Amino acid sequence: MSVNTETNPLLEINFQIPFDRIRAEHVEPAVNYLLTDAQSRLEAIAKVPPPRTFDNTMHALDGMTEPLDFAMSVVKHLENVPGTSRHVQCRAAASQRVLFGNSFERRTLESRAAVRGQH
Repeated sequence: MSVNTETNPLLEINFQIPFDRIRAEHVEPAVNYLLTDAQSRLEAIAKVPPPRTFDNTMHALDGMTEPLDFAMSVVKHLENVPGTSRHVQCRAAASQRVLFGNSFERRTLESRAAVRGQH
């Protein structure tokens, strides 16, 4: 996956969101990259040996999708800004990928079940 993390502003959580630098063509590559990152984080959490703790399990699960959640929130905001209709199309495609395209939610649930079985 070819994503330049230095030039795609959706790949970094910032307090001051650089709306002026975000382009519609950033959406799909960012979502793909962030889904892969979240999956890697999930796999790392599942491999942590017992005992399970709040920090190594719940806290890690909570932060697992934070970058993806942030990026999708920014894109969702942009779809309500006049003149950003291309962002609307990109968000629709990205949302489909997040919800259905890679079955991330199913794998997350399976991994959580595996984690619960290791206590």
